[in-house]
Amino acid sequence: MCTANATFRQVAFAWLSGSCLLLASLGSSVSAILDNIMIFNRTAMSLTRSLAPRRSVHWGVVSVVVSFLLLAVGMVLSMKKSDVEQEM
Repeated sequence: MCTANATFRQVAFAWLSGSCLLLASLGSSVSAILDNIMIFNRTAMSLTRSLAPRRSVHWGVVSVVVSFLLLAVGMVLSMKKSDVEQEM
């Protein structure tokens, strides 16, 4: 039980350390931090808009690609399942 508590503390410390480093890298004042967050937000939104499909042909390509990705995930999972059954 002591080990689980220590592991939880290490994970929590890692998250808090990462959060502090992120905030420290954003700027030295509240206005600078907000400006940098807004710059990141604008960049992310413009990138998202440029990557989103606009026409039905684009949506068709996306659906075919996603269907093959799901098929590959299913294949990997089924192969992993058969490997576990053979070991038993």
